[in-house]
This record gives sequence, structure tokens and C-alpha cells, in this order.
Amino acid sequence: VLDVGVRPKDPDAEEMWLNPDYMEDPELFEKLRQTMAELKKRGRQVWIYDEVGYPSASAAGKVLEGHPEYGVWALGCRTLYPKEGAISVEIGDKLLESCLALPLHQGIASLENGIDLTDRASSGSFTWTVPEGDWIICLYERYHPDTWKRHNARRRNVNIMDRDAIARFIEITHERYAKELGPQLQDVELFFTDEPQFGVTEPWIYGKEKADPAVQWCDELPSAFEAKKGYSIQKAIPALFYDVGPETSRYRYDFYDVQSDLVAENYFGQLQDWCHEHGVWSSGHMLLEESLLHHLMWTGSFMKNWSRMDLPGVDLLLADPSKVDPEMAKQSLPGDDPRYK
Repeated sequence: VLDVGVRPKDPDAEEMWLNPDYMEDPELFEKLRQTMAELKKRGRQVWIYDEVGYPSASAAGKVLEGHPEYGVWALGCRTLYPKEGAISVEIGDKLLESCLALPLHQGIASLENGIDLTDRASSGSFTWTVPEGDWIICLYERYHPDTWKRHNARRRNVNIMDRDAIARFIEITHERYAKELGPQLQDVELFFTDEPQFGVTEPWIYGKEKADPAVQWCDELPSAFEAKKGYSIQKAIPALFYDVGPETSRYRYDFYDVQSDLVAENYFGQLQDWCHEHGVWSSGHMLLEESLLHHLMWTGSFMKNWSRMDLPGVDLLLADPSKVDPEMAKQSLPGDDPRYK
């Protein structure tokens, strides 16, 4: 592990304790080459960590320099509850994906009897006469959420579903290692990626009041969805935020199935492909492996992601089966082990 110039700075700054230029520092690469040569003499393995501070994919902020579109995109649902009569709808400064009016019956939103108001909303504002009964107006809007005030490195997360964003990450990091190491790259066992993750869950996970519900989005998602599922993603979106009846679970499953495909292929898949092209393995681990719910919220499908890693990892720094599940402890620890007692 090399000292890459990590020093505390302004606590409110992005990348506040990082050296964003570490990948352009010739002295650091010379130290790396010397260290690797010494490790080879000692018969030790070399693993390269692909980021400075986690989560991976930022390259210390360089991926987003000049490319703000590579940041996390959220698709939120802004819901209006109109009364019978006319309502004025203002679109605001977010990017509108669609606008639907849905009738409610006993808390269930009806897609079949919904009214598509997207064309009218494209003008920026419109007035709509509300039919009889209970209705909601759902504005599905894209925006970049604030994702950088975190418990780990303060940074704006890169969209791990975006193929172009991850290609840029690989270009800045992995390609630079290959160039600087030259023949020494064959002495590298693997590249390790650390906790790449969605960013849209952060507002409510970390206690932001009145956080709007949202899902992670990317430009490729609609076409990938229709190609795999055979229908438009616009039909599934309302079910991500409301109960739309018996088909709710299917719509949600279809969405998260395709979303997780994009993470597995565009992030872990691209990393693995690059590693194989350069004769090394890909490895790493994801965030909060302990909970199946966290898998969905942070990284998609662990099984799909693991299938695109040569040496899958799990963070067990604080795990102790004897303190979690007594039956598991009986199976994993001998009876005289003090942790069992």
C-alpha cells in the first residue's frame, strides 16, 4: 500500500481528503514499480486497488471532470393530489420522463384507466381538469441527487450502470497502470474494486428529511428493458412507487432484473473483460453484503455481479457468526473455541 498523498483538507469539500492527481504522479508510479519488484523477490502476490478511497468508479473525481452526465441519475416520482376541478401543474427544472394521471381505488392506482399527460407537460406547465373520483398526478423526473456527503470518501458517485462512465474510469485508472507498469503488469495477480454502489438511496439511508422516493437510472435502461421484457419501461415505472394491482410485483421484478443486468455487465463485466485482455484477474467486493435488501438498494444482484468477477470478495471485517446465530456457531466453531462460549 503506497502513500498517495491523502491528507485532511476542507471538511466540506468534495474529495476532501484525497489527492486527485495521484494517477499523474511519476514518483508514485516509480515507488509502485520498486515495491512490486521487491515483493516479487519475496515471492509475494501483488493486488492493485483500483481507487483512492471507496467507493470505486470515481478515480478521485476525475471521471466526472468535464462529464457531469456520468454522475448518478435518479428517477423520482413527484406526486400531486388534485381535487375535483382544474389544477395547474408546473414542471420545474428537472428532466421529465413522463407524466401520468392515475385514478385511485382503495389505495390502488389503476394503469388501465390512467391518462398520459406527458405531451401536455412538455410545454413546462399546463392546466388539467380533474375527473370525478380520487386521482394522483405522477411526474417522473430525472435529476442528479446529492451523493457525496457520506460515511466514506466524500465524492459524487459515478453511475455504475453507465457503460461510457465506466469505460472512462477504466481508461483513467487501469489503462494508466498498464502503461506505467509495462512488462511488470504480468506480476500483478488482480485488480480489486471496492464497494461500487448506487447513489439514489443515500438521502433516506443517511437520514435526510422528506427524501423523495427514487430509483437509479441511465440512458440505456429503457432500450435494455424493452429488449429483454418485450414492453415499454414506462408501463412498469408507476409500480415502482405505487401499488398498481396484481401486476405490481411483476413490474418491479422486471425493472430490477434489467437494472441489475446493467450493473453486472457495464461495471463488473467491463472490468473483467479488461483484466482478461491484460492477463490479470478481477476481484472486489460490494457494499453491505449482510442483507438481501441492501443488495437491491446498493448494487443490484450480487449473484450476477459475482459471475463477472474471477475472485469474488465479501467484506467480513466485523462479522462473527457466534454473535449472530448460535446454530451457525455450532456448525462453524469447535466446542472449545472461546468465541463459542
